[in-house]
Amino acid sequence: MSKYFLCVLITSIAAAFLILPTCAKNDGSLLGDPNNDGRTDAKDATFILSAYSDFSTGGTGNLSETEFAAADVKKDGKIDANDASAILAYYAYLSTGGKESIEAFIASVSETTTGPIIIETTTTVVSTKPDIELTVDVQPFRSFSDYTAWAESTGYPEGLLQADGNSGLNQDYFHTPVASEAYSSGCIVIGDSRCCQLGIYQSRTGRNDFAAFAVWGGHYTSGFGGIMTESHLSDVEECFRKQIENCGKCTIFIFATVNDYDCYNNNNSAYIRSVVAAAERISSLSYEYNGKEYRPEIIVIGFDGCWITGDLFGIPHETFNQFVSDYNDSLESAVNESDLLRDSLSEFTTVPLITEGDTGFIDDGLHYSDDTLGMITEYILNKN
Repeated sequence: MSKYFLCVLITSIAAAFLILPTCAKNDGSLLGDPNNDGRTDAKDATFILSAYSDFSTGGTGNLSETEFAAADVKKDGKIDANDASAILAYYAYLSTGGKESIEAFIASVSETTTGPIIIETTTTVVSTKPDIELTVDVQPFRSFSDYTAWAESTGYPEGLLQADGNSGLNQDYFHTPVASEAYSSGCIVIGDSRCCQLGIYQSRTGRNDFAAFAVWGGHYTSGFGGIMTESHLSDVEECFRKQIENCGKCTIFIFATVNDYDCYNNNNSAYIRSVVAAAERISSLSYEYNGKEYRPEIIVIGFDGCWITGDLFGIPHETFNQFVSDYNDSLESAVNESDLLRDSLSEFTTVPLITEGDTGFIDDGLHYSDDTLGMITEYILNKN
């Protein structure tokens, strides 16, 4: 994964556990304490993720044999996000009075689940789409490592994710396959990694409510992780035409991205212009079919902040979320003032409005929880 995305992930993990005591001691063994400061905490998870990033890009990780052994808490001979998740789970356990060794803790968790350390009970997902009766028991995704595991076991082999990024998930492109029922559903979702999550949620739950074209760590600005490159735009246009042919309509949901957001100075005018420009470009699509000209209906959606109650990227949580609110207000004004969107814009909304202020997040503090993904999916479905 790139240094930018790793920085976001590491900072989020560290901040996510600021609410816990910072002096949770381990059992005295080196396992789980790769930075060798005498305790197991979020700093050790950061240490592991840094090494994992280096391994993922062909590096050595710069670990001694002792450090590698201490970081490989899952004892599977490798260092990855699963080890970081396990350490964070153990840190939370110690910070609430837990006394077991890290070996005993991981063994006790492994006895009840074969999935990642941070896991809970299954969730029943019921599709409310009128022509589909579907009930699926789904293992919830609670951890970032759930997504990396999904990508390795499902996403890349089945072609749902295209490995365009430097490594890992970062900058990889999620695109709904042409053969999927969702491809001609009448709805298209465009955005960053949170929209990749929506596409993955559809795949996991067996739903086909919309087609998704999204970039993990994607930006509307510059060429870094471009969400709407010429190639991606071509994919969206092809899907738009297929949807017109299949159901005579196409609604495109354009999600603003937290990657294009100034959380330090609240100077977001250029970022907002880039989202509006992307929406304007998509709105200009047209298709003449059976003697009638069709254009997409556009809905622009602002994003939510994060779940953390401590600092995020060195910014107080209250300030970070206030800037998100300011961003969404300014985006709404810019969208409504666009002459090019006047005829095609159906609605502006935000994720906080969709979830009624009850947005949930996974363990990295940035990406949406299954409950939130479900609420966004139902919102999209009800607009179709």
